[in-house]
Parts: sequence; structure tokens; C-alpha cells
Amino acid sequence: MIKSCPVCSKKKFKNIFSHNRVPEYLLNYSNNFHDALTYKNVSVNFVECIECGFLFNKINTQLSYSTEYDANRSFSKEFNNYLNDIISYLELNIFKKYKVNNILEIGHGDGILLKNIFNLKKYNFKNIIGYDPSGRLSHKNNQKTLKFFKKYYTKKNIVKPDLVILRHTLEHISNVKNFLKLILNENPKFVFIEVPCKTFVYNGNIHYYSNEHCSYFDYYSLQVLLKFFGYKKYSMKKVFNDENLISIFIKSDEKIEVADNNPISNPKQNLVKFKKQIINNFNFKYDFFWGAAGKGVMVLNMLNITYKQVPYIVDVNENIQGKFISLSGTEIISQHSLQKYIHSKSKIFIMNKVYKDEIKKILLKLKIKNKVYSLFQ
Repeated sequence: MIKSCPVCSKKKFKNIFSHNRVPEYLLNYSNNFHDALTYKNVSVNFVECIECGFLFNKINTQLSYSTEYDANRSFSKEFNNYLNDIISYLELNIFKKYKVNNILEIGHGDGILLKNIFNLKKYNFKNIIGYDPSGRLSHKNNQKTLKFFKKYYTKKNIVKPDLVILRHTLEHISNVKNFLKLILNENPKFVFIEVPCKTFVYNGNIHYYSNEHCSYFDYYSLQVLLKFFGYKKYSMKKVFNDENLISIFIKSDEKIEVADNNPISNPKQNLVKFKKQIINNFNFKYDFFWGAAGKGVMVLNMLNITYKQVPYIVDVNENIQGKFISLSGTEIISQHSLQKYIHSKSKIFIMNKVYKDEIKKILLKLKIKNKVYSLFQ
């Protein structure tokens, strides 16, 4: 059990949320029905530090990501557009203003971001390197400038980065200070961080309290953490329907003042009301959920919805189609397979409203005219 705040070391917490049945890993899908039903489940107990506002799972045991893991979002055009916005943000704030030779990404996943940065030839990057023990790319995909390593980054790996990229990495780390001490050991000039935003979690998005996501930041707590390593805020904003917080920090020898005082906020969430809301709107005989990534996995399991009530869930990610949601046993089907099962009375409930227009276009091509609703606002 964690007894002091991983960010500011204070010991006064406010209880936020607990649950005793969530999958150990969100995106470690099961290849068969039996493995899904017998998948390991764990408990979570989230608290908020009264001093800095950091939200964390105090009973978390750090997971190893040397496992089969699929966080791929590149099958979505909407998400690819979002990635392009991230690259434009890096261009505007860093690449067009400063000379960057070496770039290091920790947790590169499918490597799409680094590949897109690699294609920005005009900046003449010397080395673009990614480390990820569960990454879908390895040294077989390496080129002279662009290199991927399917393993953990250590101090033995000399990169001399000018920019370190941490996209959706910190929320998976329990001891964030020790982790950053390793990642920033070569003192890069810039750090780019993208994480889910705590205020978004508090806005009724109860499905975010997973075992994998053990750390949630806001403007203030993230600045407190980076200040400890001598980095000050360069740029910071909410994006993707305010779901994510993106930021750039720059190394500074000056005294660092933390802006954006810790806001007093209360979660707008209640598991009983959350379940009632879904039960009242979702017809288990006809309706479908769309989205088998983290949100879909958590919704099914937190509400104890199994394959008996929801035998199928739709997702465009070809890598996970035909697999099963851990614990619930629900099978993941493609948008094309939906045509076999959908009824004229069926409604489609999507996990993320950001993708609503894209999903409507997909359904239009499939000549499916059923109504689409966002499960979360």
C-alpha cells in the first residue's frame, strides 16, 4: 500500500473510488472464451492527495508491460487526425523554434507518432528512438534514423535526447518520481507529456478507475512533479474533448514557480447511478456497444455485464476482432460482422463521442441506419 503521495510526499488523502472487480490488464485481450472468463481480476482504491491534487490507486502493484498488449488506435481516421494535431503542437512549440537532433519516446506502442515525426524531413533529425516492452514494433522495423526497441529503457541506453516524449505512459506508472528519474537521466531540454486529465475523470467518467491507470494528473500536480526535476511549464492545454492533458516542459536553472493552484474539485460520479443510467437506456436484447478499448472493457466489468447480457461488442481495430473481453467474456466483432446481428430495433451506444461522426460514416457505408448515441458526454 502506498502511504505517501508519489508526487509531493504528503500523507493526507481523500477517498475517491474503490472497486473489487476489474481486470489486471485492460488491453490484454483473451484469445478464447474460457481464458476470458478465468482472467485475473483485482481491486482498486483511488485516493486524492489533499496537498497537490494527485489522484492515484494506493493499493496498486506496478504492472509489467512485457506482455501481449494492444493499445492501437490507428484504425480510426479521427484518431489519426488527432495525432497530426499533436505533431503540429510539437512543431509550433519546439521544432520550428529550436534545433532538435535526438528524440526519445518511452512507450511508443504502434510507433505511428515517431513514424510521422520521422517523415518531417525538413528538420533533419539525427536519431528518433522508441522503447516499449509491449510495443508492436521492434528492431526489424529499424532504419538509419528511426529505431524501435521492444524492451525497457535503462540508463545503459545512451540516447542524449533533446526531447523526451511520454504519451499515455505516466498514468501506468505507480512510482512516478523513480520512473522520471530514470527517463530524464540524460537531462533532455524538452519533455512532452500526454496523460488523461483528472478533471475529465471526475466529470462522470467512472470507467477510468482501472488497475492499469494508477496515476491521474491535472495542471497543478503535473507541474509539481516536473519541478522536482528542474523543469518548468512551457505549454499546457486540454485536448480531445478535454479528455487528455498535453504539455511541454523545458529544463530550467531558474527558480520555478508552479502556476494553476490546486483546484478544489469533487467527482461527479456514483457507481449505482452510473449503472442505473445504462440499464435505463440500453436494451440488452437489441442494442450494441461500440468500442472495445479501455472504456469498453471497464464499462462491462465494473457493471458486471457479461457475455450473457452482451454477447458482442464492436471495434474497428482488426488486431482484436475475434478476441474476448477479459472477465466479461464478450466477443469483439468487426463493424462488418455487425450487419449479421443488428436488428431494426437496435441502438448503437459508443464509448467516446469524439468518434461519433466517424462511426456514423462507417455505418452509412454498411447501409446500417440504426441510431447512434454517446454513452458519455
